[in-house]
Amino acid sequence: MQPSHMGDVTVESVEAIGVRAPLDEAFGYSQAWVEDRTATLVRIEASDGTVGWGECWGPVAGTGEVVESVLLRSDSLIRHA
Repeated sequence: MQPSHMGDVTVESVEAIGVRAPLDEAFGYSQAWVEDRTATLVRIEASDGTVGWGECWGPVAGTGEVVESVLLRSDSLIRHA
């Protein structure tokens, strides 16, 4: 796997931030009752100071674990904040 970069700019840090917002009214479907909405925001900072944001939909715990797993596998490519 090659390091992520554009010219001399490289990825310096990646951070996963779980967010949760309660719903005014819970709803149910075939799998469960839903009482809140969750997402994981992903913040990436480059060596030139550029910051980018992304979103991962899904349960905060599971999505955060996936992001952390990817970070652990690519540890040699990224300096963690």
